[in-house]
Amino acid sequence: MSAERVSDVRSRMGYTQARLAALFGVHVITVWRWERGHLVPNATQDRLLAAIERALDADPTLPDRLASIGSDELRELVAVLGTVYPEDARLAASVLS
Repeated sequence: MSAERVSDVRSRMGYTQARLAALFGVHVITVWRWERGHLVPNATQDRLLAAIERALDADPTLPDRLASIGSDELRELVAVLGTVYPEDARLAASVLS
């Protein structure tokens, strides 16, 4: 996923770099590097970002719904992915558990 797309997905989610970093279990500097093209997400991170992007495309109300879920990052990610792509939710749960 390109730096611009990573930044766009994060923005559309309404997340800060720190919150996206927590969601993926990486340091905030890693997200900063993704968004500047100095580093690229690994294959699993890329797939999860793409799934979130698809969910955002399919449901424009998703950012508001994410805000009401709570602070448990795994629940947030599974909720995002499960909205449109249940198979990606299972992947997220297995990778991040």
